[in-house]
Amino acid sequence: MCVCVCLSVLYHIYKLSKCLPYAVKLFWVPGHSGIYGNEQADQLAKAASFKSYVGFEPVLPVSTSVVQSQLQAWTLRETQTR
Repeated sequence: MCVCVCLSVLYHIYKLSKCLPYAVKLFWVPGHSGIYGNEQADQLAKAASFKSYVGFEPVLPVSTSVVQSQLQAWTLRETQTR
């Protein structure tokens, strides 16, 4: 993923987090070893990836290109309204 797409995604998460009743925190972790709790977080994430989806049905996959184009369109709309 290019830097501009990553920044767009982070900005989108930031905007969405303002509407949530709970806090969303993102932390940069430079590597897997030597960071307290990171190994456990990695194990928990791997375990969660094998669990069944719980939520609204039907579950439909969305391609990366669709997500990128939607984020770009949203970013363009947001920057034009400023």
